[in-house]
Amino acid sequence: MIMNYKHLTHDNRKIIEYMLNTKKSFKEIARTINVDSTTISKEVRKNRMLNDIGAIGRIKNRCIYRKNCFRTNLCENKSMRECNYSRCSACTLCNKNCPDFVEEVCPNHKQPPYVCNGCSLKSSCVLKKYIYDHDYAHKAYKIRLTESRKGFRLTLGELLHIESVVKPLVIKGQSIHHIVSNNKDVLMISERTLYRIVESCETDIRNIDLPMKVKRKETINNRKFTVDRSYLDGRTYDDFLKFINENPDVSIVQMDTVEGVKGGAVLLTIIFVNVSLMLAYLRVSNNARSVVEVIDYIYNTLGHGVFVDLFPVFLMDRGNEFTDPKAIEFNKDGERRTRVFYCNPGSPEEKGACEKNHVEIRKILPKGTSFDNLTQEDINLVMSHINSYSRKKLNGKSPYQAFSFYFAESILNKLGIDYIAPNDVIMNPSLIKK
Repeated sequence: MIMNYKHLTHDNRKIIEYMLNTKKSFKEIARTINVDSTTISKEVRKNRMLNDIGAIGRIKNRCIYRKNCFRTNLCENKSMRECNYSRCSACTLCNKNCPDFVEEVCPNHKQPPYVCNGCSLKSSCVLKKYIYDHDYAHKAYKIRLTESRKGFRLTLGELLHIESVVKPLVIKGQSIHHIVSNNKDVLMISERTLYRIVESCETDIRNIDLPMKVKRKETINNRKFTVDRSYLDGRTYDDFLKFINENPDVSIVQMDTVEGVKGGAVLLTIIFVNVSLMLAYLRVSNNARSVVEVIDYIYNTLGHGVFVDLFPVFLMDRGNEFTDPKAIEFNKDGERRTRVFYCNPGSPEEKGACEKNHVEIRKILPKGTSFDNLTQEDINLVMSHINSYSRKKLNGKSPYQAFSFYFAESILNKLGIDYIAPNDVIMNPSLIKK
């Protein structure tokens, strides 16, 4: 009899991996763990892991024409080095440089078993491989389960539409009940849902703006607002590791948020991992629009070329303020300016540079400090002192000095960061007295 509960366990996934390794069919696996065979098919396709390794002793050439290709001189830097290959298909740079490259894909990835676990050619095959690993599969399942239970979902476009309708009416003194009752065909959400959106602080509408909300008792354990998570496609932490593996020389920039008092102004922090230099920008609202506005400001201040060199990759957590990656990645003309990737949920260690540098901010702006009365000039002063503070990691140099060595001091000046003499650095709340 087939079990009637929905979720596979970790032990179930161990059995699936073992039986795939021994070339068992989906029907045999399903019979063993007492589920339907379609459950196994969906599980394998949904939770398989893309493995980019090649084969020991073989060139990782995945072009469909590689066996009969005799092209030469594809490498732009060939004149700068000695090439010992009679044809380019024998070189690891072939796939990257050849304009006629067409990747060969294993047909077994599109039909059962969808993975390479039991394939006898796995050790000698140079094509990309899909592997079913029970630990990876269970972790992927847990992440999806967590995301699916975070609350109701709206796309950024839907959120902006709701704000455009509701905000002008709130300014007129109308209540949420009145607005929803008379605009149901435009809003298409319930009164309770609109209250939750307001409470999430994801729009420019605040509880204090509502005529009756300030008198209402706070509801305990409200479900939090979350947007549609489809923006994570191609931008997960695994995608980040794959990108870094393919581009080992790229510099990484981490982004995060530092809160003052709950519901008040916040800081957007941007950390250059290799030199520990940190930028911070004051934002009145902790929403996606304010993050994009900061990125646009930096982009317009530095220009396209400098911005692309400084910010090739952004790594951030999955907070609601970072839910518009396309607006960060592309300028208003649709030209790519950076790439965005996201950490796994509940994994602050994956952006450890942010967490460590936030300790320096808290020395001057302790937890519970309100940012509402601060200005961007105040924040620039704080960051100037923090970035002029010597670090053991940098052999006694400050982030300001390290950044200036690798890039240019003029860039920091454009961004409002000044050099503070070592003996003048202040790392306590006395720096900012408001």
